[in-house]
Amino acid sequence: MNKLLSFLLFIGIFACSQPKPNNSKSKKDISTHKSQVNSKPIQYGALDDAVFGMGCFWCTEAVFEELEGVASVESGYTGGKTKNPTYDDISNKETGHAEVALIKFDPKIISYETLLDVFWTTHNPTTLNKQGADYGTQYRSAIFYTSENQRIIAEKSKKDVAPTVWDNPIVTEIVPLTKFYSAEEYHQNYYAENPNYGYCVAVINPKIDKLRKKFSHLLKGQNLIKNNQVLTKGKYNKLSKFDENIIENKGTERAFSGNYWNNKKKGVYICKRCNQPLFKSDSKFNSKTGWPSFDDMYEEGAVKEIPDADGYRIEIVCGNCG
Repeated sequence: MNKLLSFLLFIGIFACSQPKPNNSKSKKDISTHKSQVNSKPIQYGALDDAVFGMGCFWCTEAVFEELEGVASVESGYTGGKTKNPTYDDISNKETGHAEVALIKFDPKIISYETLLDVFWTTHNPTTLNKQGADYGTQYRSAIFYTSENQRIIAEKSKKDVAPTVWDNPIVTEIVPLTKFYSAEEYHQNYYAENPNYGYCVAVINPKIDKLRKKFSHLLKGQNLIKNNQVLTKGKYNKLSKFDENIIENKGTERAFSGNYWNNKKKGVYICKRCNQPLFKSDSKFNSKTGWPSFDDMYEEGAVKEIPDADGYRIEIVCGNCG
């Protein structure tokens, strides 16, 4: 396969867009929210809830959506006295709420203890009511337990694990979960839909990088080579608005801005729409274009060539879903 052509697929998959939040205050039914970061088809068993406050909930959501065994992540508010708070309420009034994420996970795939390991590592639990430049009680480090067992596990993890990650005293509060309120629609899946927004680049990207470096074995899709699971044709992952623009509408990402152009980790690059394996990391090379580039496909038929709409170029698309 021509090297220049091979990276055109990823121009189409990871494009740039400016965030245009929908300022609707509508709420979601958290029981129906599904993760939009699916790397392989999984049949989840009975799900447990974990609720963490790690500063801005955009960061928390982005981190935990990457983990295998996490079925969904919902941004929201808890720990305060005001009913049905809005983002403006918690930002401008003394409601007592914290920005949190409700994480629905399958304990047979990922344990609560492991979620706590990620929690301690991907935010600073030593700064009181502060994460980076974000100040206020709504940004406090907090674990809201849903059972006595979770409380015991959280207290032990705070005592035994957190001090191995941080030198300064841990200020994270561990309190029972009362009422979780889903945040406004425009806060949900924010990082995935606005990856090139300044805050996402400056604040969230370093957290994601740390997660992928230290917990690479926990990420979605890590068992893909061994299991080689592919969704049945016609059954596709739900896409975020950002992904849909790139995959369905053939949007284009600005060079040197995507998550994968300079990625050096070993693994398999898969189609975000249908989970088809596309390329192996050992076929990736630096084309100096700012886009991921490959000189061979995962296997025969993994990708296919189609003429671009202008008739002058060839696009490389997923061989399964197109």
